[in-house]
Amino acid sequence: MRRHQRARLRSAIVARTLAEGYGAITARSLCARAGVSTRTLYEIYPDGKEGCLRDAYEAILARLLSRAQPAGASRVGWRMRVERALGALLTGLAEEPQEGRFALFAPVVAGPAGAATVARAGARAERVVASAFAQAPARLRPPPLHAKLVIGGIARVAAARLLSGRAAELPNLAGELVEWSLRYCSPALAQLPQRAAGAAEDFQPSWPGPLDERTALLEAAARMVARTGYERLSAAAVARESGLSADAFYRHFADCEECFRSALRLIAARSLALAAGAAQEGGCWQGGIHRAVLALARYLASDPAVGRCVFIEVSALGEAGLLEKEALLEPLIALHRELTSPVQAGSLLQSEATVGGAWQIVRHYVLAGRLRTAAERAPYLSYLALVPAVGARAAVRAICAEEGRLARERRRALRSSSSRR
Repeated sequence: MRRHQRARLRSAIVARTLAEGYGAITARSLCARAGVSTRTLYEIYPDGKEGCLRDAYEAILARLLSRAQPAGASRVGWRMRVERALGALLTGLAEEPQEGRFALFAPVVAGPAGAATVARAGARAERVVASAFAQAPARLRPPPLHAKLVIGGIARVAAARLLSGRAAELPNLAGELVEWSLRYCSPALAQLPQRAAGAAEDFQPSWPGPLDERTALLEAAARMVARTGYERLSAAAVARESGLSADAFYRHFADCEECFRSALRLIAARSLALAAGAAQEGGCWQGGIHRAVLALARYLASDPAVGRCVFIEVSALGEAGLLEKEALLEPLIALHRELTSPVQAGSLLQSEATVGGAWQIVRHYVLAGRLRTAAERAPYLSYLALVPAVGARAAVRAICAEEGRLARERRRALRSSSSRR
């Protein structure tokens, strides 16, 4: 009996989260939908709806991932294992789009208490992907963090279709996503520079225009959120941090949520402008992509508040945070597609997957407090960005050539600086 009650509670929280939002759910409304008493809810889940949400999320992910590990998979070739695993994941999402949408929302509404659950689920998904590639020949072994890349890419492609009611498209995308994931497996990666030229140097981006009142408030809000978390943000604290009055805050924003969401959009606009400007300085379009990636990585390393706001605290907005994340990703996907357009080799799907995968890897560095490492590993991040468009060997050649140009520019700058002294 308890097993059936638990299953009904899981189903109820999925349905009500999608219908009215997690924040609107009460213990009473959840129990009414499940047909159980509130006493039963707290006997099964001592922390109430939060525990139910985490349990439902883990159960859905377990079902999806079990499809990616079918019986007899070990008896087929490694490439077929990859195709079956990714195809099964996408088919599962298409057949159960409501559960797929819930799996997108649950991590961003679970809050700090759900972080461990989300981390466990992510690690399990990565193990499933890694096991599918484990039997690849030595020369085609996946690069570092490849499983994170693939999971991030699939998550972004799936999210875009689940949120727009196009889940039925997902099974038809499996073939292209498999090819995308396999292109990174190349012996050419061994020739890639391990560190970016000048990555460890101080980086101070300059933004156009004066620092007006609204921008000062947004920058202050980002610093406050990074320091103490979104949940503790207040209009008075932002005003003090910016050196302005509370009246100034309310001239521009209705509340703290609007302020933080606006701060995220300011970060996105600045990041896009920085990347686009850096790309124009490349020796070729491939080199431009490397410079754009390096500029973004150095920006994150120079201002840890940016990474914490974009990759961690955005989740504190709940369901609105998922939409803000999508709004942050869309212009980066468009920029990637624009920069790779000279060869027209990368489709929109591949740009979506590439940016989603790179996002997942950078988030890994943010969570680990290793943003300086991300800047140093910019050649690898550029490899991820370029491979879908030109292939592994051409990507490595282009990155090596651009690193040479950057090194020569640094030497000229140092000589010029020394001569002025």
